[in-house]
Formats: sequence, C-alpha cells, structure tokens
Amino acid sequence: MMGYIKYYIKSFCFAILIFLLIFGLFKYSMTPNGYKIQSWTVVSDLENAIGRNNLGSEFYKVTKKPATIIISSSVDAGHLLSLKEGSTKYLYIPQIDNSYFAVYIDGKQIGTLGFKDKRTGHFWYQPVIFELPESFSNITLEISGIYEIGIDFGAYIIDSSQLPKYNVLLFLTNSLLHITIGLALTISIILYAISKNLIPEKREHTYILD
Repeated sequence: MMGYIKYYIKSFCFAILIFLLIFGLFKYSMTPNGYKIQSWTVVSDLENAIGRNNLGSEFYKVTKKPATIIISSSVDAGHLLSLKEGSTKYLYIPQIDNSYFAVYIDGKQIGTLGFKDKRTGHFWYQPVIFELPESFSNITLEISGIYEIGIDFGAYIIDSSQLPKYNVLLFLTNSLLHITIGLALTISIILYAISKNLIPEKREHTYILD
C-alpha cells in the first residue's frame, strides 16, 4: 500500500513541477524589460465596440458584432532611455484579441496580421512583434475582431535583448500547445483501445471461474 502511495506522490510532485515550470516560463516571457505603453486614445470606433475615448494599457471587450477600432499613443524619446542604446527597437504584444491587426508608426504602416479584405477568424494566444524605426513619436493600432477586441497584457517597446522572451512565448503558444493537444488525443485513443481489448478477456476469465 505504501509503495502504491509513494508511486502516485512522485507522479503528483512531478506534475506540479512541470506546471510550475510552464507557469514560470509564461510569466518570464510575458513581462519583458522595456517601456510599457500606459494608455491609448481611441481615434475611431464606428461600431461603438469600446464606448470610451481613452483606454489603459490593458483592455478587453466582447463585441456583439464584428468591429474595428483604431487606437493611438504618443511615445516620448525619454520613455525609451531604459532601452539599450543603439539596439533595434521592437513593438512586442504578448497577447492581442483580434482577427486583423495593423501597426502604423507616425502614420506609416509597418506590419499587419491577418487578411485586410476578409476579416474573419480569430487569432488565439499568439504573441506579435514588429521592428520599429530608430526614431518615432506615435504608434497607432488598427484592431478588428469578430466577437472580441483587446490587448490582454499590454504592449511593450523593447530592445533586441528581450527577443528570447518572444521566442519562448511563441514556442509555448504556437508549438507546445499543439504538441500537448496531440499527445492528449493520442494517449486517449491508446487508452480507449486498450480498454476495449481488455473487456473480452475479463469476460472470458469470468466464464472460466463460473
């Protein structure tokens, strides 16, 4: 009995350690060192999806119908003094709720995510990163959502030293998640097949005993 308990205690402790490791990796990758944009001004909200003129660094809204908002934030050069001098700067967003996403720097588009002419579908838990020019004063985001819009953990301006955090989060959300789902499905099928094969054997043993 004690051996049985010790076996499951070891398995339980191992599972807890794996959980804490993954939790720690998420926390590490979603809190980079850099400048966190503190507020956004709503420039356009034709569907009244947000219903406010100003937003904090993090916001989330469930929409009743597909909607598009345009938000903007000014960035003073003094905000970026903590970044490594001479290093390439990036806009890093750990998680954004959207079906289409575009980034404009001083009015010029520097990157998109999704299809502009067919804004359907939804991006699940995917970090995004865009390289920024050496100098700029304004960041504008165009965000479209089918049923939700939001920036869950804020948007950061980082330097190249923080790129490993983006790579870790991309692996966790884009690779490890799919691997885990595949393993869970495979193990479930194997266990189901084993249980189906064991049932006839148990019946045969029962008949023999009778």
